[in-house]
Amino acid sequence: LPMSDNNSKKAFFISPSGNGKVPAIVYMYGSAAREQNDPSLFKEKILDYYSMRFVVLAPLRNTVEGCCNGDDAIKEGIRVARESAKYL
Repeated sequence: LPMSDNNSKKAFFISPSGNGKVPAIVYMYGSAAREQNDPSLFKEKILDYYSMRFVVLAPLRNTVEGCCNGDDAIKEGIRVARESAKYL
């Protein structure tokens, strides 16, 4: 996922095959996947949306460890969600 600060973020991206427009979702997962370093915790949810013919983009957040999901995590989440929407 390209970011406006010339960096990029890793992300899961899945798109149904075929032509034409389809709805899209930016999936912002909870802190458990990040804290446990296990993105597979939200894999089923992404595949559920995909099965309903949604494009799904799930950026992998990397808020600084120990921030306790506070203000820094919220700011990062908002920034990443906005950049994801622009990308889609």
